[in-house]
Amino acid sequence: MAQYIRRAYGLRSHPQRLADQGMASLREIARRLGVCLSTVQNWRNRGLLTGRVANGKGEYFYYSPPPDLERPGIGRPPKNPTLLESTGRSAV
Repeated sequence: MAQYIRRAYGLRSHPQRLADQGMASLREIARRLGVCLSTVQNWRNRGLLTGRVANGKGEYFYYSPPPDLERPGIGRPPKNPTLLESTGRSAV
């Protein structure tokens, strides 16, 4: 019903209106930041990125992050950081 009314009156969809406001889809923001999709979702859950739900599927559109976005460390931290220190012995 809503699609019929939107098309009959030439109204833009909610995701299109969000894009008109400068917001970007999950794929677009991941491409801009050079990270994978799950990283963008994790950053949103941690509050590093903000966005709005764009449709009934729960898909988000994201505000452009500031240029000085502090990226958290990527990857798993070492299990035992003392193993990374030199032991003073040679490997041979």
